[in-house]
Amino acid sequence: MSRAKISTFLKRMTSGVILTAIVATSYIQPVFATESLIDLIQKGHLSNYIPGDVCTGQNSPVGSVLTDSELPTDIGASIEKFKPMYEAAAKEAGIPWQMLAGVHYRENTFAEDADLQAGNPFKGDKPRYSSSYAKYGYPNNLQDSMNIAAKVIQDDAQSKNLPIYRKKIDVANINIEQIKDTLYSYNGRAGVYAQEAAKLGFDPATQPYEGSPYVMSRYDAKHTDMKIITEDFGPANGIDKRFGAFTIYFLIGGPADGDSAAVGRGDCGGAGGGVGGTFDEIIKSYAWPDYHPPLFVTMKDGYREAVAAAKLNREYIGGTIYEAIDCGGFVTRVMRNSGTDKNYNAYNGNTIYQKRYMDDHPELYLKVPDVNDNTGTKNLRKGDIAMNATHTYIYVDKIEGFNGNSASASWDERAPMASPAYGFSDFTWYRYKQPSTGGSSKPL
Repeated sequence: MSRAKISTFLKRMTSGVILTAIVATSYIQPVFATESLIDLIQKGHLSNYIPGDVCTGQNSPVGSVLTDSELPTDIGASIEKFKPMYEAAAKEAGIPWQMLAGVHYRENTFAEDADLQAGNPFKGDKPRYSSSYAKYGYPNNLQDSMNIAAKVIQDDAQSKNLPIYRKKIDVANINIEQIKDTLYSYNGRAGVYAQEAAKLGFDPATQPYEGSPYVMSRYDAKHTDMKIITEDFGPANGIDKRFGAFTIYFLIGGPADGDSAAVGRGDCGGAGGGVGGTFDEIIKSYAWPDYHPPLFVTMKDGYREAVAAAKLNREYIGGTIYEAIDCGGFVTRVMRNSGTDKNYNAYNGNTIYQKRYMDDHPELYLKVPDVNDNTGTKNLRKGDIAMNATHTYIYVDKIEGFNGNSASASWDERAPMASPAYGFSDFTWYRYKQPSTGGSSKPL
């Protein structure tokens, strides 16, 4: 995106919010103006940042916070810049750091010289009209402000949320609806937005946050052009074009239901919670255990999270009408995230490109002989891939609790799910080899 386009985009997105240039100022700790974040981490200035997250080589030095096609590059770059500071504050308060990224964006568009509670500048007079100031004091710099914001988020979760979500955020067991409700509490829980939730088809008593643009704007088609309050105590009479705080959380790989938000991952293999596992674990996490005829496009939470991480890394996910509802996108996620072949679909395309990748790498893939309608699954092994010009699926053999010997998805028709192996003679079957053992198939 060109500078001109970015400028135009930001002016349109902020709907009148004054943007503050992201530059270091004298009101931020002086060291931030002269040293890179990686230096600050290594020298201990950000004491809560775990050194194991400092990466080298081709990955980002602060963890792979990349940008999605729907997330402008300037927003992604800002999040990457501040990520160590988010993590330091989040670790102290016990919340996912991605919540702070969303709040920072919504409160002051990544400004460095204004706080994350009321948008007040650090310099000059110190106004006291944010309740967080009375409890935690007025922040003197951006890190102070993030530390306070993280504590307020945790406080709000326990004191302002709906009764069902009114408890401490547990970073070892994330509840997505609690994350949404807490962000809604942080912004003030305006009743007008509960009314907007009702208009969108949500229960205003149990899901008021679904009507809040601060939380949900641009999350999906239903949450576009959301109405926003433009003056204190007024009606929702404006249109919000910005991303919601939860939308940011989701797009940068915030942990999903049941996931851990642990900070010290020690690697840079993408953003967000755990999307990896053994082959069997990946299949059960990503694919429904029973077959559903089309149209069935509801993704399991594990697959949704994996797709979010893949989008951030600009990997192929497929689908058009229904994003990531795609046979090749599903097989790509299984092969990569199970560690079977982390470079699978290196050409980053549909089934034609995936087949080409396997044909171009005979040292990694062999064509399974004698698979036809007469032999059926007799010659197949777990992890074998069926491939033709328009479709692909993967053989899983037997997995406890999974009611099919294969797993498949269908372009814009079926989310990943159990299925019987089919069309043996119509497909070329490929098997991943273990190069170090002279070509024997890799045990899964």
